[in-house]
Amino acid sequence: MPSRRKKPASRPGFARPLTILALAFLAAAALLEIGTRILVREEALVYQDSADPRLGFELRPGAQGYKLGSWVRINSLGLRQPELAPVKGPHEFRLLVVGDHPSFALGLPEDAGYVQQIRRYFQWPKNTVFTVANLSMYNYNITQKIEALKHRGLSLDADAVLLQVGPDDLRSHPSPWLNQPRLKNFLREHSRFYRWATEQIFTRRAPPQGAAAEPGEIRRSLADFKKSCGRPVMIAYFPDLSKGETWASPSPIEKRYQKAARELGIPFANVARAFRRHAASALLIDPRQPYLSALGQSLASKAIAPGVFALARSRSPALRRPRRRYPKLLPPERPSRSPALRRPRRRYPKLLPPERPN
Repeated sequence: MPSRRKKPASRPGFARPLTILALAFLAAAALLEIGTRILVREEALVYQDSADPRLGFELRPGAQGYKLGSWVRINSLGLRQPELAPVKGPHEFRLLVVGDHPSFALGLPEDAGYVQQIRRYFQWPKNTVFTVANLSMYNYNITQKIEALKHRGLSLDADAVLLQVGPDDLRSHPSPWLNQPRLKNFLREHSRFYRWATEQIFTRRAPPQGAAAEPGEIRRSLADFKKSCGRPVMIAYFPDLSKGETWASPSPIEKRYQKAARELGIPFANVARAFRRHAASALLIDPRQPYLSALGQSLASKAIAPGVFALARSRSPALRRPRRRYPKLLPPERPSRSPALRRPRRRYPKLLPPERPN
């Protein structure tokens, strides 16, 4: 009989361990997702990763929902405001605002921001329309603001540009660990744990407020912004009250911005000075979150309005002066000449004439 050959012993495969690891990973991801949905408060997803690597992130067109207790609505152009025509009309003056969280009015309704309150200070002619394009995104630095102007701002056909700056503009954001914006946007939209984890990592990896910068960095950034605009530009400086900036006296960063604007011939609105003059400084911050309150936004609009009026007056000579905040006092009323009206009684009796001697 022919001898039977023994089959070689089979080597242990990797399919089973890999399957076990995959199932364990899916189970852990499901538990983390369920825990995040139960414990973490859900807020509106109003941002997304941008295809432009220098821009990093941007507002998500069409997004709406509650963000820090206030309703946020993003139009089809990626702006926090009602729908705006990409091309302005023949009798329209359009102001483009590029900024971060003060201009975005984070934590406040849309109408409470200074961007929407500026129009209340002017009397426009009947045939002229004043519109504002708010191209602002919280956590933007000066590089991202310039890139947003080049990437999307110039296509909005604005007559003048308002650049809102602050001490946080000098810091740079950490580089992304994955350069796949579509994949990251998909994961952020469908996984609440991924969104929460990436936001925590971004916050912890961010450099401290008021990071050091080169001596001429501010001047170069403002010069680049002015050159990219090609139209009248204005700068508004906001102090960061939420992070303990010594705003009671002019900070070095504030002086550097003011000096660079003066050298470049750019109008400069110092909102920090208006905050220093206000008596109740604690009311400028929202008690619920560390951002500007409605009072701070109103004070900022009053400080910025004269500069915006000067820019608009150069383009629209028919523009009138800003409205009075309080009504003009009326002249005192004259007493009525009606014969039925009696004269008021004297408080003291009339003195009698002295008696004549006999």
